[in-house]
Amino acid sequence: MDNKLTNLGINLTQEFSITWKNLIGFTPKYTYSWNKSMNSVKNNPDFLENAYETHKIGAGLNINPLKGFSLETSYSLENRASGLNERENYHILNSSFYYTLKNNSQIKLTGFDILNQNRQNYWGNSGNTTYFQNTITLRQYFLLGYIYKFKVTKLKN
Repeated sequence: MDNKLTNLGINLTQEFSITWKNLIGFTPKYTYSWNKSMNSVKNNPDFLENAYETHKIGAGLNINPLKGFSLETSYSLENRASGLNERENYHILNSSFYYTLKNNSQIKLTGFDILNQNRQNYWGNSGNTTYFQNTITLRQYFLLGYIYKFKVTKLKN
């Protein structure tokens, strides 16, 4: 049986930033995604149509040097597929904490996926196949680093 599959997707994102004296920055964000697959063959169990939507709400916060300490953090709440007909909320939290030393170098502690919930889930259909894929990507980890900024001097000719 011949079939033509058509996929349609819509993604909307809204983001804005608020800053105060270049010391504190706050950036809220919202993303909505909608996907639908449609078949030319109708009312056939071998060619199912499906549609799903995803919501993502998040915010970033930056606090620049206050007594040598800086903080950068981002949080997002994602409501997305966790099975063919199931949905789940995922809380993704990343954060970096800096301390600036007297020579303008920095010690940085960063935590990625602090709540250990980062998963990639996809579901949809292609032809007469309905699929679900769950992939565990780079999950919770921490990184300690040292940042040194080299000074550039110009020579007179």
